[in-house]
Amino acid sequence: MRNPDPMRNPDPLGDKMKHTLLLAAFVAGTAATSALATGPAPTPVPPPVVVVVDEPDWAGAYVGGGFFMQSLTAEDLTFGPGSFNSDGGGAFVFGGFNFQPNGVVVGVELMASARGAQGADGAFLLPLRVRNSVGLRVLAGPDLGNVRPFLSLGVSRTQFDADHAGLGLAVDMGRAALNGRSIGVGADIRTGDTGFARIEILHTRNSNGVLDFYGGTDPHALAARSTQINFGWGMLFD
Repeated sequence: MRNPDPMRNPDPLGDKMKHTLLLAAFVAGTAATSALATGPAPTPVPPPVVVVVDEPDWAGAYVGGGFFMQSLTAEDLTFGPGSFNSDGGGAFVFGGFNFQPNGVVVGVELMASARGAQGADGAFLLPLRVRNSVGLRVLAGPDLGNVRPFLSLGVSRTQFDADHAGLGLAVDMGRAALNGRSIGVGADIRTGDTGFARIEILHTRNSNGVLDFYGGTDPHALAARSTQINFGWGMLFD
């Protein structure tokens, strides 16, 4: 029997091992080269956190109060010498509800005031006084953030009294209730999260009324119109 030639019959297991080692070395070298070329893998960046800020608006219910200065022009149309002017002031309260569609603030408001201007005509109104007034009106204006300018239109009813003889006696007093229409311009200004200050010029033109002196036996027709400046403070309720 002839001995096998070791050069012609290499170990097949050794050849496979060599091929495997060469292949592993090639793969490792390729991976290392790629890593050096591209650098380290980027660190994932978390998405930014979006903070939603709730912007305050003017919608909702509100109440408030303040004081006013008033200028009144009046005339006794029956026996008076002509129109006369008088001044005065008083206090008021108000309350209402605002709606805010598309950045426009529209409010419905009830306002009541006590006292006002007082003056005499030198004849039979000695003096004429504003006792109180109640008005219902609509306010509208843009939302400018911390400021809400507005225009107002409304109706009112104002109580007057007058002393016929100027002696301060109850028997000489006459009263009249005049209906009116008002127009105003003003602004509400935020003073905090819920508080606001108000300044306004309000003009009211009244229909004629009758002062019922001596139980109505001596009636005097009365005409009156007024302009007043309101200074107030209010609070909003969401």
